Amino acid sequence: MKQHLAADDYYMQIAFSLARGDIAIDESFAGIYAEWSAPPAINVDLSGYTGITFICRLNLTQGDIRKVKLIINFAMDRVHDYAYHQYDFSQQLSPNKNDMFQEITVQFNELKPPYFAADKSLKFDPKAIFRTSILIKKDEQIGTPDNKLEGTLDIDNLVFY
Repeated sequence: MKQHLAADDYYMQIAFSLARGDIAIDESFAGIYAEWSAPPAINVDLSGYTGITFICRLNLTQGDIRKVKLIINFAMDRVHDYAYHQYDFSQQLSPNKNDMFQEITVQFNELKPPYFAADKSLKFDPKAIFRTSILIKKDEQIGTPDNKLEGTLDIDNLVFY
């Protein structure tokens, strides 16, 4: 946790350094997750909400910003291959404002299974959520090869609406 300047308020900071090395994968990634209950994880019912909003800022210290993918996903108990419904919120961040927090809004109806999902027809069920994750991915298919993608992602004020 990091403290806001001149405030008695804190935010979460995720520091990342992504380098693919010799492994032949499409994306390097780092992330964190929160389970919405004490262990063992049980489902929570988010059906009374239509989405989530939060503020964040990206500070990239090395690499090509076009390679950054910022993903939020929601784990459902019926999904067993980690193909949780997700949303790429990278496009909501303005690259020229990376020193300021920006508001991100994700509606649940915008969540989609990832490209590797075995069952892409599975609908998002807000009554069966047990975990939320934030992932920082490096897209190896964009631009020229870079050795590293480094920086921090700061997140604060998560609110279901």
